[in-house]
Amino acid sequence: MKKVVLLALVMMFSAVSVASAGGIHFVRASLYGQGYVGSNGFLTIPASYSANNVNQTHPEFFYGMYRDTHTCSTPCGPGLDIGILYKNGTWKFFSNLNSAAYTQTPINQAWDDGQTISLSPGQTIQMQVLLVQNANGTYKAELVVWNNSGTWLGTYSRQVNTAWAVAWKQDGKVNREQSLASNQAAGVPYLTDGSYFYDSVWGKGWLIHQNGTWYAWNDSKTYSALFKEDGTTQPPLSKYYYYTKTTDGTFVYDRVGIHYN
Repeated sequence: MKKVVLLALVMMFSAVSVASAGGIHFVRASLYGQGYVGSNGFLTIPASYSANNVNQTHPEFFYGMYRDTHTCSTPCGPGLDIGILYKNGTWKFFSNLNSAAYTQTPINQAWDDGQTISLSPGQTIQMQVLLVQNANGTYKAELVVWNNSGTWLGTYSRQVNTAWAVAWKQDGKVNREQSLASNQAAGVPYLTDGSYFYDSVWGKGWLIHQNGTWYAWNDSKTYSALFKEDGTTQPPLSKYYYYTKTTDGTFVYDRVGIHYN
């Protein structure tokens, strides 16, 4: 497999996740308006990791479902993040909904991380997100996780705003992200709080089109960037991460480590 080392890139603010107020993120994203309704892919849990619960700094691995805030009409807004995080010594499902995608049923807050999932360092899982229409015409974002051999590990879902969901199917995009996110206000000293993860890999994966076709995550259909999500002035970004990309001719594999020390 061909190996390429990524230099730090600048990320457009329209693609910033809604998961956190600070932290370093690696993002691979589809283009807007391609008609995707979800994604399926293999994620390797980091070989080692640690969170800082005082700073609310957690390893997070998730899908983002966003509208283009430069061009969209009401209800306009980034959308939602949905995936897994390591917090308080355990892995959990989590989601965070921007106000445009937010609905109060059945959970009455934008953020949720109440459901646990059993995962181990270095474990490879298959994780899928889909925008699913319910029998009553409403929509939910549904996340399903299997182990590497196909055994079901858990399902997690969030109801989303119906108008936002209909619009997202037409003009939205899908991200897959590896981040060490600090969920406090921008400017907290998370870059020295000792949290880290090493050797996380988003690997073989597909973008799922509403016509039923699955398209490979590769450089022809996606782009990538690594960025810091706050407005503070900090030392060079490269001090805190490493990244390598490999390809096998069909799929792109993103290996990431981030450390705050």
